[in-house]
Amino acid sequence: MSVIAPDDLTTRTYLTEPDADIGERFRAKIVKKIVSLKKGLEEHPERVQFLVTYQGNNRLDEIVAYNQVLDTLEADILDPYDQMWAFKDIVARKGPLTRNSPSYKGSRFNVLVAWEDGSQTYKPLKTMATDNPAVCAVYAEPANLLNTEGWKQLRRLAKRSQVLTRQLNQAKLASYCTAPLFKFGYQVPRYHKEAITLDERNGNTKYRDAEKLAMSQRADYSTFKDFEKGSPGPEGYKKIRVHFVYNVKHGGRHKARLVAGGHLTDVPAESVYSGVVSLCSLRICTFLAELNGLQVHAAEVGNAYLEAETKE
Repeated sequence: MSVIAPDDLTTRTYLTEPDADIGERFRAKIVKKIVSLKKGLEEHPERVQFLVTYQGNNRLDEIVAYNQVLDTLEADILDPYDQMWAFKDIVARKGPLTRNSPSYKGSRFNVLVAWEDGSQTYKPLKTMATDNPAVCAVYAEPANLLNTEGWKQLRRLAKRSQVLTRQLNQAKLASYCTAPLFKFGYQVPRYHKEAITLDERNGNTKYRDAEKLAMSQRADYSTFKDFEKGSPGPEGYKKIRVHFVYNVKHGGRHKARLVAGGHLTDVPAESVYSGVVSLCSLRICTFLAELNGLQVHAAEVGNAYLEAETKE
């Protein structure tokens, strides 16, 4: 059974498994659909294949099967609200290298950096030591590399534990929310301008359409009352800002939600908890229903966060 229509997979991206030789993971982009057998395609979408390209490296394009793409996309789920900084850690190294080495990038050592989006890429030590010396020092000290050529520059920093800890925290905070966020093969924007940029890059208007839908729902339900620009707010209310947050559903549907900056007002006395159903929980419920011969009923809530009077 098809989970996602083959046509909806074009332009999506996913992370590959670690390369067997160098342990590096690459982000692959689905370029176009390739159909080997047109007859019976609707009943057997697994016959579809896709041409994929690899971003940021010299790997050759490949042909990947439909089922393989679905399995990889499902494993490539990342909660965007769990991301706190661009990199996680340095997990490995390669070297010493010479100028004739295929992996040489201007430094005698390359370090394998694990990023928050799940990818792993080799970066020259010279670059990493300049941008994030604290991260490199934390990796080098337990590995006894501080007396090795290329790593000696980190010795002074490694010996000053308090300074090292402070710089490490500063490095993580400085790169706050800079790593790209991906969910089900789509990059998820953090703000409106990035959403427009992604639409232009992908040649569609999915995020802009999601924004229009969110705003039209508020108009349909008369969520806001217009007091005109410059008018004082109603008594007992406080002025706060609003902004969009974005998400992508399993089937590829793009969503935008207009939310208020709750940190700018007092915490309400009533409960503000909002439960979220995970894909794993949904599967368990469906499995139990099948075992017990029960029917499963589902309903779609168009905007769970919209609080306004309705005709019901």
